[in-house]
Amino acid sequence: MTSLFLYGTLRYPALLAAVLGRDADKMEPATLAGYRVFRVQGADYPGIRVDANAQAHGAILRNLSDEDLARLDFYEFDPRFDYLRVSIEAKTDSGPVTAGLYMPSDPAEDGGDWSLDDWANRHGEYTALAANELMGDFATGRQGRARFNYTQMLVRASSATRARATPKPTNIPSGQTRV
Repeated sequence: MTSLFLYGTLRYPALLAAVLGRDADKMEPATLAGYRVFRVQGADYPGIRVDANAQAHGAILRNLSDEDLARLDFYEFDPRFDYLRVSIEAKTDSGPVTAGLYMPSDPAEDGGDWSLDDWANRHGEYTALAANELMGDFATGRQGRARFNYTQMLVRASSATRARATPKPTNIPSGQTRV
């Protein structure tokens, strides 16, 4: 079993459950000295980079199986960032933890501070819905197709989320509608 330090969107429980295909074990708050979490320039998701003067706040997810790691690797695959899973030591209230960290081999441009709460309020629900669709390709190993279509999956999920949130008409008199 393995642990991971999560610093970004995967700390959103519904998204993590979609990626793992199950509810995740409880995450433990953690910090990672010498790293900075930031909003990727021109995007709404975070990146992470080495920064000797910073401290990244995140969470440790423990007891990950090989299947869990394969699912997380599938989800995190993105040719724009070439993520590597590296070993780090994070601090928790229960002591130091050696864990994996998804680290881009070439960090993106820093677009300022990033907040999980802000991201979750704006993008969480539909991103989790899109992740459910994306992870449907996990069993087939169609990573290329999945990544190619992920933007369309996000658009469909965003539209479905907005449609569910829109009040339905309640008083349409009979015979007064046109199609």
